[in-house]
Amino acid sequence: MCFIYVPSVYELINSFLIDTIDELLIMICIIGDFNKMNTITLEAQCALVPLVCETTRKNSILDQIFVPESSKSIMDIDMLSPIGGSDHSTIVMYPKTSTKPSNYSEHCVYDFRRNNIDAFINCLNNFNFKTIYDCDGINTAVDLFNEVCRSALSVIPVRVVKMVDNDKKWMTPRLKLLINDKWSAYRQKKFNKFNTLKAKIKVDIEIAKKNWIDKNLNNAKSFWSVVNDLTNRKKTSNSLSTLINAHDDNSTLANIINDKFCASFVKCNELPQIIDSEPVQTIFSEHEVFLNLIHLNTNKAAPRGELSAFLLKEAACVLAKPLCHLMNRSMQSKVVPNAWKRAEVIPIPKSEPATLDKLRPISLLPIPMKLL
Repeated sequence: MCFIYVPSVYELINSFLIDTIDELLIMICIIGDFNKMNTITLEAQCALVPLVCETTRKNSILDQIFVPESSKSIMDIDMLSPIGGSDHSTIVMYPKTSTKPSNYSEHCVYDFRRNNIDAFINCLNNFNFKTIYDCDGINTAVDLFNEVCRSALSVIPVRVVKMVDNDKKWMTPRLKLLINDKWSAYRQKKFNKFNTLKAKIKVDIEIAKKNWIDKNLNNAKSFWSVVNDLTNRKKTSNSLSTLINAHDDNSTLANIINDKFCASFVKCNELPQIIDSEPVQTIFSEHEVFLNLIHLNTNKAAPRGELSAFLLKEAACVLAKPLCHLMNRSMQSKVVPNAWKRAEVIPIPKSEPATLDKLRPISLLPIPMKLL
């Protein structure tokens, strides 16, 4: 590694570096303040590439790190605020991890601020639900209803955050997104925003820890797992890491798990015939549906792409009537809509490490199906 400071007179620096650089370029790393020196010749003759792409002092890149082209893929940098009285940004260089990255899952985090929720409800209000009431069949009506809801959902800003296996047990996607935003503000030197987020995150972490402990202590079997996790006495995991690492393709693993779950069901060629009776009249009232919507448990998950319990509760005044119509129509036609019969199945390991023989399927049904 070579540390360098280029003064205002630097005519000989280029030739000096080129003449003294070792042939073992894989080991070379030149770091320093290059001032306004033209480094094109140095880069070309020594096959070096710069790592710093952001300004390091005012509007100029004065500080730079040069590494061989073969090393660029294994090195990374972070730009931090100046240290002490310096007016140059701090550059932290570190090797990229060579270990296999942790398995992760992507979570959508919606911006549920009041103005965005109001925009969502207004979007639903502007739709003429009579087109749903006039649909020929219950399946067509439910599909149109879902399409309208997804269209309205698109007005709410959404961001994707990655959750990895080694995240804290109490970590939530929304909290992790705030932490990412905090460090992003720090790197951009937006210190007012950084301090605001720092204070908010401190409070939110305490709330997340309390919620996690309360949730687990409600189950007596989870008591010691909570104690062990908090005291770091035992490292446990209920993830599918073992199975994922054993398969090169996640879609192949998903199909294997699907086949395993499906094998538990026996196909029946002949279903018992339903004896026709008098047409069913109105079963549910709009008021009943409205009460059920506003009393939904917002902690219950919904399948991806479906409205969450929180949004159904917020838009209860708008959605109670069309949902009431769909439920009554389903009862009257004696047909459960196909869209409401589809579930997102999540495999939960019953043992550590996870094995195909010990997976518990958890089904997430659309919330209207639960109401029905």
